[in-house]
Amino acid sequence: MFCPNCGKENDPSVRHCKSCGSFIPDFSSAESSGTNDALNFSETSDAPQPMTFENLSQDDIKDLNNNTSRYQEYTMSDVVAKKSRKKLIIAIIAIAAVIGLGVASFFIIRSIISGNTVKSIQEDPTKYVFDSYRATAESMTANNAVVKSATASTNEQKTVKTTISYNDSSQSTIYSVDALTKKFYYRIERSQKISDEMKKYYSGPENITTEFFSDMDKAVAKFSFDNESYDYYINLDNLREEAAYSAFGPKGENIFNIDQKTFDIAMDVYDFIYNNLKNDSDPFGIVTLANKLKDDFDKCGNVSVANENVDIDGTKTDAYVISHTFNNTDIVTSLLTDVKDWIKNSIVNNIIDDEVNAAVDKVLSQIDVSQIAAQINSSVKNFEIVFKHYVNKDNALMQAEILANVNGQGIKLTLTFGADPASSKKITIKASTQGGAAESVLQTITVTNESTAAQDKFVATYTGMLLTGSTTYTRDTATGDFTITNNMNNPMKALSAGQGQTVPAQDQAPNMSISGNMKLTDDSMTITYTEPAYDGTEMKFEYYISGKAEINELSSNNNLLTTKSSDLKKMFGSIGIPAKY
Repeated sequence: MFCPNCGKENDPSVRHCKSCGSFIPDFSSAESSGTNDALNFSETSDAPQPMTFENLSQDDIKDLNNNTSRYQEYTMSDVVAKKSRKKLIIAIIAIAAVIGLGVASFFIIRSIISGNTVKSIQEDPTKYVFDSYRATAESMTANNAVVKSATASTNEQKTVKTTISYNDSSQSTIYSVDALTKKFYYRIERSQKISDEMKKYYSGPENITTEFFSDMDKAVAKFSFDNESYDYYINLDNLREEAAYSAFGPKGENIFNIDQKTFDIAMDVYDFIYNNLKNDSDPFGIVTLANKLKDDFDKCGNVSVANENVDIDGTKTDAYVISHTFNNTDIVTSLLTDVKDWIKNSIVNNIIDDEVNAAVDKVLSQIDVSQIAAQINSSVKNFEIVFKHYVNKDNALMQAEILANVNGQGIKLTLTFGADPASSKKITIKASTQGGAAESVLQTITVTNESTAAQDKFVATYTGMLLTGSTTYTRDTATGDFTITNNMNNPMKALSAGQGQTVPAQDQAPNMSISGNMKLTDDSMTITYTEPAYDGTEMKFEYYISGKAEINELSSNNNLLTTKSSDLKKMFGSIGIPAKY
């Protein structure tokens, strides 16, 4: 047996070389078989062949010498593992290459997706910005019970009640609207105790109640003044014919001295609005105008869209940056033109007779939009307005900036929600001036949500030249009891008062503390609180907001249009509550 280290021949039974002492592996079992059966390999296998000194390569000998101890015992499997190590390394390199390719592909795909998003934003940037405001509002208010109750319903149904009472006087109002059924209800009730001394100067009623109800068929009005009451209805579907012969029309006992032409114009306006509302259409084309103005904003705003890594309130994050820059006369021309066309096409042509329409059209035709735009541009040199919005990958608005700049000097308003508006729980508004690259902060207001499960808490802090201090709102979620406290100072007033002088009370920033209760349901909110009145007594306030329409459908047998003019004058005079001196 030859020594794998020095090559000297040794006895087959010797495990360490007599010449150099190196370990000599025992290959006798493998050699004696002449096959790979001892390792359970088939003849066609690619596994290593039995190793003897004669078939060991120089690399094998070197590996054995460098990686074994002279006292280490080797088996055949150890040698096979050594021979397979290179294949393992190659496999690892291959796997790493695949992973690297996958990572590279991820970034390439992300870049492509980002590029597609940028292109999508460029197609309608203003709509994307509006959607980002809505997404941010929804994410920030989703877990707040107060906001959720106040905004639970759509604008299709709403009821608002207000009651203010102090001493022996009170006033309450309620209005309710149901856009689905096109019904509206309004009520105001006022009660005041008038002393005998005051009656020398005031002759009005002590108790007044006014109610109004309307749907698409009729309108009903009811009035009550102390012991007098009136109630009337109007047939809305046939108003033109009825009104012409009533106290409101030129052919009746006219209390407004209205002529036929003015009456016809008024009825044209009424018919136009009534028919459009009845058919669920937009009577004045407001939606159409809004879309035109939005298109003007994009068309003339020198819009740019980019995917950038930006700093949002101290956090580095990727953002889609949408900028609208206005520094030309195109936007003025477009806006004035669209408003002019809207007046002519959506209002004048629809609700005014031909003679009046021609007169208005003549006035509009004399308005030279291009000349007006040029005059504005020439009077204000180097004027620029920039709207910049930073939107994250979830289409939530992280920050908005408005900059108005004239000759390099400007004022900037910044609204910051944070890199993750849903979890930042903070809104910051900052007003600053800019001159060149310098920026000077005038005022910063930060509203922070510090709420827990047991308590709603919001803190508004003020820093800057106008106000310093804070306003704190807390509410016990179990009882509904809340407190609002102000603790503010006015730095400018203190500065103007002079060193060592105090600021007069009337010039100091308002400090107050209000306590009350706020009850919440899934779709309603009731707020009650008190505060001092001017005479030292207490005033009590109660507000109720509901996402449901609470409508009192009034009825009457008296037609307002056939009522005598003298009765109407008496009724209108009662509403005016004339005073005697």
